[in-house]
Amino acid sequence: MKSGRPCPKCGSTGIERFESVRAGDGPLAVGHVLAGAFAVFSQFEAFACHNCGFTEFYRK
Repeated sequence: MKSGRPCPKCGSTGIERFESVRAGDGPLAVGHVLAGAFAVFSQFEAFACHNCGFTEFYRK
């Protein structure tokens, strides 16, 4: 999925890239209380399929 490949689960090419998991709103958001615990995820970028929601994480 990272290099413009289709989703390995459903074959869709509709992929969205996220910089990191963060507090606030959005598909990869966590609560403000848990934001500190997920700080390690700032080292990763995520690619999520628009069709099925399958998500892959890659180290930046």
